[in-house]
Amino acid sequence: MIPLTIGFLRDLWDRLGWRLGTLVTWLVLSAVFGALSTAAMLPLLETAGISGGRAGGAGQLIAGAVRAVQQAAHLPDGAIGYAVVVGGLLVASYAFYWLHAATSARLQAIYVADWQSDLFKTILAARWGFLGRQRLGDLVSTLDGEIARLNGAFYQASA
Repeated sequence: MIPLTIGFLRDLWDRLGWRLGTLVTWLVLSAVFGALSTAAMLPLLETAGISGGRAGGAGQLIAGAVRAVQQAAHLPDGAIGYAVVVGGLLVASYAFYWLHAATSARLQAIYVADWQSDLFKTILAARWGFLGRQRLGDLVSTLDGEIARLNGAFYQASA
């Protein structure tokens, strides 16, 4: 399993290059901003009177950073100003998620089309003896089936 995964990742890098790094960057930024916005919401729960909204450890650190941004942006003190900063974090999280999803869909289409083209060229380059022994349905099934598997593998790896 590990050698197949390494081979798949190596093939992804060979075919997509730096664009794969962009995909990973959007994924990481989406996850970081999603976690920050979720952790920053805990003090809002406490302010709203919902028990269990007390943030400890990293949550307090994030809440302090959000309050610092709130003061630096001259937002009103209290829950409203805090909620505006948290809302900004949520918007950033959604923007990075959208960039990740759009980049992933585009790279998936490029990767699958590249493989489909290579597989078709390989079938056409085969000798007549090989092609004569194959049923047409088998060749078409290979083109369609293998590409669908690659499509699924890319989707699973990028999700």
